[in-house]
Amino acid sequence: MKSLFFVLITIAALSSCRGECNYNDPIKEFFVTNWQENLPNHGKVYSFKAGTNFTDPIDSFNLPIIERIDVYPDWISFTLRGKMPTHKDDIRLVLDDTLVYDISNITLSWFVDQKHWTMGGPREYCIVSSLKVNGRIVRGTIDVGYLRFPREYARVLKR
Repeated sequence: MKSLFFVLITIAALSSCRGECNYNDPIKEFFVTNWQENLPNHGKVYSFKAGTNFTDPIDSFNLPIIERIDVYPDWISFTLRGKMPTHKDDIRLVLDDTLVYDISNITLSWFVDQKHWTMGGPREYCIVSSLKVNGRIVRGTIDVGYLRFPREYARVLKR
């Protein structure tokens, strides 16, 4: 009887667990959609303290890997290696010294996927539910560690 009671309490405790999103998780990769042109030659990522309107820099990161994605031919991927910015930072992505994406207000949400089930119930994980790119809100879900936004939201710097 005691073992049955213990099993029921354990199941109840585990089923009531709900994960939390961690804004300190690193951003590993950026996806720019609707990219029909040639790949950029180089890029750089800058992180800024959130809410400072991109005036209080934290760090900068090179983009060693820039490639087109086979599954989505109009997407390009920018992969970071080594140190990476986090979801709590404001981020500036600069491509070929002319295209600028100022990314802020990154919102993470806990997602319960009713379509894919595991032995413990529906699959649950953290997603990037929204972010702001150059003042435009981007909605759509992608896993934590990745940011996705359309090419058209770029701010073009004049030379």
